[in-house]
Amino acid sequence: VKDVIILNLKVNYLNTSSTKCILDLVEILNEYFTKGGNVKVNWFHEDDDEDMLELGQEIGEDLQLPLKIISYEEE
Repeated sequence: VKDVIILNLKVNYLNTSSTKCILDLVEILNEYFTKGGNVKVNWFHEDDDEDMLELGQEIGEDLQLPLKIISYEEE
């Protein structure tokens, strides 16, 4: 049994370069997953932040690995 890699992403703001970095990281994990690795990605967004929700959904559409979108209330 392989250990699981869990990536928890809770981001309030992303610019172009930080979005690219996250996409690069997620693509590496997706490649690992497609080769039999155990990977889970949790994408957290504030419940009223439609932009972060949509970005998480868009990223998830391009992946084969499990990406869970989790809403939370602003602290």
